[in-house]
Amino acid sequence: KASSPRQSSQSPIFKMSCGKTCAIASALILVVCGIAIMILGMMHQNLMPDSLDKGCRNMAKSTECIVVSYGEDMAAYIGPIDKEKVYNDCMWKVKNETGDCKCPGTKDDMGDHKGCDCSGTSFGAALDVSKALFIGVSVWGLVMCLCVAGLAIMATRTPEGCFSVFFYSTCSGLLHVVFVPIGGLFIVLGMASSADSSPIIIFMDNCKANVLDMMEDDSKAAECVADAACFTFETILKSTTTLGYGVGIPYFVAGMCMFVACYACCCCKSQFTEEAPTGGIPSMLAAAQQELPMAHAADDDVPGAEFYPPVSRAAVNKNQTGASNLYPSAY
Repeated sequence: KASSPRQSSQSPIFKMSCGKTCAIASALILVVCGIAIMILGMMHQNLMPDSLDKGCRNMAKSTECIVVSYGEDMAAYIGPIDKEKVYNDCMWKVKNETGDCKCPGTKDDMGDHKGCDCSGTSFGAALDVSKALFIGVSVWGLVMCLCVAGLAIMATRTPEGCFSVFFYSTCSGLLHVVFVPIGGLFIVLGMASSADSSPIIIFMDNCKANVLDMMEDDSKAAECVADAACFTFETILKSTTTLGYGVGIPYFVAGMCMFVACYACCCCKSQFTEEAPTGGIPSMLAAAQQELPMAHAADDDVPGAEFYPPVSRAAVNKNQTGASNLYPSAY
């Protein structure tokens, strides 16, 4: 007797294709990368002005050290130090003398540094360009990642996968040549500000001595200035490292996902169609019945049954009223 009918364990009815699974996974990765780019990029949009601010803040803190270095008598003569005024004067000098900005007051009586007008100067242009660059990189990275992720989801929803897979593959191919270099540049920036072999890190390993050599002064007051300068450099390097790796790695990972996805249209387009029939429940049942073993007439006890053609085991299960319903009558 034939074995009892059973459905194959490899039935494709509820099986998702490999292409659709990979597209969904890449969409999730792109969404995560886009969000990381947006958050970390926007956090560092004011990297340059914040660096100047931290530098002057540290110089203001070092003023007390400088005064004390001249002795207690000098410190008593000068009196308490107004750190906010020292900080304001530092920012005023940076903007007015270094940046050629128009600032209120004079060198002897400096006004509020916030009133300085740096429009039309190279200093102001550098601040504006750096801020616009970080904002642009952040917003553009997020938007493009979300767009490609949306195309990936659309490619999984099209039965034949023609139109959506084409756009998903084409956009990925065009964008990965932008995402990978941008990610590489930011990663290089992070490595330059953190790698042990980087010239910047080699300088920072002996920062105080190097700054004193540049100042050509080894007095106590110079040491106070060197400490403040080194602390400022260290703070800026940490921010640069976070920016480099925080933006570079998501950009690079997103670019590599797009690089793989650009082959979806030409190499694995067929993987975006499910193996299950698309005609609804009747077609799904028909596909399952095709996998059932055939019932041979020779297995039946009816005399002469071996001369009749084989029938589907499904027909055997459906007709339980006797052998006369299984085979056509000769009369």
